[in-house]
Amino acid sequence: MLFHLRISFILLVAIIIVTARLVVSFPYHGLQKYLGHSYWTQRYPSLGYTEWDGFWNNYYSGKSEYKRGSTETSVAICRECDCDDDKQELKCRGSPSTLTVQNKVIKVVRNGQLPKDLTKIKIFKSQLQDIEDEVFHNLTQLEKLNLAMNQLSDFPDLSANIALKDLDLYQNNIRLWRHNYTALPKNLVKIILIENKLDWIPDKWFDLPNLEYIALSMNKLKRFPGASFINCRSLKYLSVDKNEITSITYPNMKPFFGNDSQLLHLNLSNNAISSISSETLQHLIHLQVL
Repeated sequence: MLFHLRISFILLVAIIIVTARLVVSFPYHGLQKYLGHSYWTQRYPSLGYTEWDGFWNNYYSGKSEYKRGSTETSVAICRECDCDDDKQELKCRGSPSTLTVQNKVIKVVRNGQLPKDLTKIKIFKSQLQDIEDEVFHNLTQLEKLNLAMNQLSDFPDLSANIALKDLDLYQNNIRLWRHNYTALPKNLVKIILIENKLDWIPDKWFDLPNLEYIALSMNKLKRFPGASFINCRSLKYLSVDKNEITSITYPNMKPFFGNDSQLLHLNLSNNAISSISSETLQHLIHLQVL
């Protein structure tokens, strides 16, 4: 009896020691306030991140997880164009270079409504449901497009926007089908598709030589979309957290092997991963954060 009590005591002490070590190894960040770009750059200065809405935050003013700050989600703005409250459409005159609509109801954007000289567009949290097929076709100077927190179900046709570098489609209802997607502009550097309904992404769709940051978090992907990133050689940051991915396989990750990829930061957290094929991760030779 005494022998069993001693064994039990030793096991209890061992469990306490291991638990204490785990607490030290995995500190609780819940009370710390930080922006994602500064959090990672402080730990890995070589990453050199600047502020981007595709990073996870734990900050003030509603800017937690991938959510946007309260100044964006509560302040109403309609700048450079008029917002027709009755028709819930835009009326634009002249040749502005920027358009900002925020927390004003604009449910549809029609062909010919947007000035062709626009370089930046923000139609944010505006209940936007429909964008006609050729809305962006003449906007060859467009560099930044933010259509976050709307109700879009189809991916907009951006195939003619050769200058586009920054695309934000956070929190819509977008799902890709074989008939409803078009080629992406080759100059894209940053893409946010967080919190949509993506369960499939076409092969080679992100064959974008300048793409550095892409966030696919909080979708419905069941497979890691590696084949979508063939020849995507500038990519540094990729998040697919909070999807339904069940395994990581050698073929899935092959586009990121060796010097064919510059991938530094890969977020696979909060999936349903039960297996990772042997030797899959060792070929990610530039990876710093997993």
